[in-house]
Amino acid sequence: LSIDAQKDNVSLSGISEIVSKYTNASDMRRYQISDDFSNIVFFIDITDVDQLNSMSQELREKYDGIEVSFIDQSNMPLI
Repeated sequence: LSIDAQKDNVSLSGISEIVSKYTNASDMRRYQISDDFSNIVFFIDITDVDQLNSMSQELREKYDGIEVSFIDQSNMPLI
């Protein structure tokens, strides 16, 4: 997730709450904040694309301009 850090309504706990609401499990792996942007990386477990769609929609409704990226690691080789 990438979001404008200068917006007043940006809350790490609020974002985490939304992510947890739509996932079977979530674990924040990275939180980076600068003067302009915040980047937050979650490792999530979902069972279907509807969970991802609903989570993305609520995040976009609450946080204008948020960027949501999803990477499916289920088929990536383990190191």
